[in-house]
Amino acid sequence: MTTQCGWCKRIKTADGWKRIKCAALVEATITHGICPTCAAEQERLTEQELAKHPEWATLGHRKDGPR
Repeated sequence: MTTQCGWCKRIKTADGWKRIKCAALVEATITHGICPTCAAEQERLTEQELAKHPEWATLGHRKDGPR
C-alpha cells in the first residue's frame, strides 16, 4: 500500500515524501495521508484562523463531553 499526501500529492517512500510519475504507481494501492510539510502548513493556517475566531476553538465540545 502506498501513501499519497492529500494536499501536495507527494508519495511516501522509504527515503521520505517524493513526487513521482503516476506511471510508476499503475499497480499500487493508494491510501491518503498528509506529509509533514503540508501538516505544518495546515497547522499554521488553523492557528491563524483560530486567532481570528476564538469561538471556533470550543465548537463541538461541551462540558459534559462530545456531542
